[in-house]
Amino acid sequence: MLLKRLQRRRGGLTDAEVISMVEDKSWFKRATQPGGDKYKGKHTLLTRSSGVDNKEYLYPTIREQNGKLVQLSDDDALTEAIKQKDYLVFEGNNREKQATAVSKKISNLIIPMRQMNKHLTEGKLPFKRGGKADRRLKQKG
Repeated sequence: MLLKRLQRRRGGLTDAEVISMVEDKSWFKRATQPGGDKYKGKHTLLTRSSGVDNKEYLYPTIREQNGKLVQLSDDDALTEAIKQKDYLVFEGNNREKQATAVSKKISNLIIPMRQMNKHLTEGKLPFKRGGKADRRLKQKG
C-alpha cells in the first residue's frame, strides 16, 4: 500500500502522510515534545533503515531507557524496534530510497512539530494579528 502511494507520486509522501505513519510511535511523540531531552545535547531522534527479507525497516536508534536517551547500535536498535513493533516497513524495488526519503521527512518535521506542540501546550496558537481567528477571539472575549 505504501509503495503504491509512493510510486503514484514523483514527490513522495506529503508531511501529513508521514505524520500519520509515525504519530502513534512513542519515539516520534517523545522527539516532538517541547523541552524534551536531547541525546548529547543535539538529537531528539535519529533513524536508520535495514534490509531484512526483501523489506526495508526504518526504526529509531535513539531510545529512552531508564529516563535517559541512549543511542543503540544498529543491530540493537532493529531488535528493539521489532520487539516494540514500532518500525516502518517498505517493500518493492525502491524500498531503500523510500525509507531514506521518509527518514529525511521525519527529521524535517521534528522542529516544526516541537514548536507547534509548544504553542499548543502554552495556549499560544500562532494567529495572524488582525486575522479572522484574531477577530473571533476578540469578539468572544
